[in-house]
Amino acid sequence: MVKFNSENMTEALDRFGKQYKYPIYASIRNMTGFFSRPSDVISGYAAITDDNFLILVQIPVFGTINDAEYFQLPVLGIKKLKLKKTAILNAYTVDIRGIADGKKYRFKIVTVSKVAGKGFPGQTSNHAGFIEKLKRWSDEI
Repeated sequence: MVKFNSENMTEALDRFGKQYKYPIYASIRNMTGFFSRPSDVISGYAAITDDNFLILVQIPVFGTINDAEYFQLPVLGIKKLKLKKTAILNAYTVDIRGIADGKKYRFKIVTVSKVAGKGFPGQTSNHAGFIEKLKRWSDEI
């Protein structure tokens, strides 16, 4: 079972081999498949690369970092990007749809500015930068 903390987040995001900014812990729901369900929420990490990709890492709750799924979503392939601030906390729901590697995708990502515990000391500042960047992308689409 993986422990969610900033060290594991760095290890997982570094596997993309790209420079990135605003790494955050998030709940990620992959709604791409025909059999996907709204209850298929998996914890993971997200960040934005210097070359304008949204990178996502989904890690099964009872899995390890080696069981993770990795996604690179180029900004040019995004067809819909909608951000909605929740009524409580400083949280956002991000609905993102588009095409990457010739395949359609759809993700719902829930981000929060503070994570319980002490495993993510930079979450608040990274969350603000992450959301601001997605808002700029949303304005351009």
